[in-house]
Amino acid sequence: MTDEQRIRQRMIYVRHYFPGVNLDTISDEEFAMLSEEALWLHEQMLISRMPVPMSLPEAYGGLRFIISALAERLFF
Repeated sequence: MTDEQRIRQRMIYVRHYFPGVNLDTISDEEFAMLSEEALWLHEQMLISRMPVPMSLPEAYGGLRFIISALAERLFF
């Protein structure tokens, strides 16, 4: 990805996540800060859409550990 493509992508993110911002009137520093925030928001959105891997044995092991720890606190 070239620098020009990266800046264009960041502009798209800023427009999407901060629609009230006028890109023609903000400074380069403000754009840099907003584009970092927009990128972070976009990454969080992608992460939130990822499925939870409940079919993995370690996921069940972790869940089993949590349940047993709670049971010990409640019943013993």
